[in-house]
Amino acid sequence: MRRWQLFLCTAIVMVAVTSAAESVRDHEIVPEDYFSLVYAGSPAVSPDTETVAWIQSGWEGPGGGRKSDLWLTRIDTRSNRRLTFDLSHPHAPVWSRDGKWIYFGGDWDRGEDAPPYDGSHQVWRIRPDGTGLFAVTRIEDGVGHFELARDGHRLYYTVGEESHDDAWKDLKQKWGDLEYGHGVVEYDEVRSLDLDSWRDEQVLEATRVINFMALSADGNKLAMQTTPDEETIFNEGWSRIDVLHLESGEIEHVTSQAWREDHPSPFGWITEMDWSHDGKALAFAISYDGFASQLWVADWRDGGIPLQRVTLTHPVSLQGDIAWRGKGRALTYLGEDHGRVRVYQVDGLRGGNQGKTRELTGG
Repeated sequence: MRRWQLFLCTAIVMVAVTSAAESVRDHEIVPEDYFSLVYAGSPAVSPDTETVAWIQSGWEGPGGGRKSDLWLTRIDTRSNRRLTFDLSHPHAPVWSRDGKWIYFGGDWDRGEDAPPYDGSHQVWRIRPDGTGLFAVTRIEDGVGHFELARDGHRLYYTVGEESHDDAWKDLKQKWGDLEYGHGVVEYDEVRSLDLDSWRDEQVLEATRVINFMALSADGNKLAMQTTPDEETIFNEGWSRIDVLHLESGEIEHVTSQAWREDHPSPFGWITEMDWSHDGKALAFAISYDGFASQLWVADWRDGGIPLQRVTLTHPVSLQGDIAWRGKGRALTYLGEDHGRVRVYQVDGLRGGNQGKTRELTGG
């Protein structure tokens, strides 16, 4: 299920967890009220479009910290089912293609010394009826980002590997439990897990920091937003998109420093990306401090990877959540116009054509 459909289900989720009755103000808002708020986020629509998996988060109470759980809502009846109880911070739910499983990230600390119950971050799955909770990965020190192949047979995930590149390299490797102020960078290795045979293998060695990934629908290309260092500041001006061709192992650098030369600022950071249905176009957004965000498309259809900036014809400010809609070249995004955020769509983005923009939501 593409993310554009998630825009439309967000309102459904919110209705399911809040009262439909008209609110009457009988209380003056105080700071403590913040701790009673409950949030719904990360909606994921089932393949049959009948159910939404989502994350509910809020505060547990004094001294309890934040708590989140995975929930399920039937769209027709708006009935809710809580799926997780003991895991900490479940997030990023995604359905298997057959609708039999929901995969998500999370951690579970039962005081054990080995994964998956040692509090490390792992990928889990659970059936929609709440049974069959299972740790798909059991990696020491946990996993980072993950992507489920559209056919549901393979999982791609990252694991961190420390790199020491200064004169104290040998000592830092020997005393790895200490924290060092410099000279240690954790790069990300990409691994592939076959969900039928459970065979696990490396597909990309740890030579870059991967901040997020996107797998094409055909399962052939893995796009990665990467930086040379894990410090947050390296996103500003050094973030780039690398595409791993999974069959050949070839890496393509979609963006470069030369690409930034005519930008309003050299310190923009790439914020998100999404593949078209045919796996031949990658849309991504880049944000700046003090300048409007930009929307770009890289297209592999005619060979090469020419980059095209999408001109937003409506007088809106790009807010993100970009996603291709359907099997054509229609790209949706959230845009702000006079303080209101709506869903917009650019149709006909093909062969350098700028397409036409229209609003999908009103109000």
